[in-house]
Amino acid sequence: MIIATTRPWRRTRIAAQLLVASVATVATIVFTYLLLHQTGWSSAVPTPRPPATTTTR
Repeated sequence: MIIATTRPWRRTRIAAQLLVASVATVATIVFTYLLLHQTGWSSAVPTPRPPATTTTR
């Protein structure tokens, strides 16, 4: 393996970069999900839609 032959400090640095990248990706996904969830709820609460069963023509 290439990682095993590299020096320990370099291996730690690569692991740290991978950890930071994965954490940033997860944080972005969670933030986007919460943002969409929040806006969806805030727009749905003040003006509730009528039930879909009522058909008005």
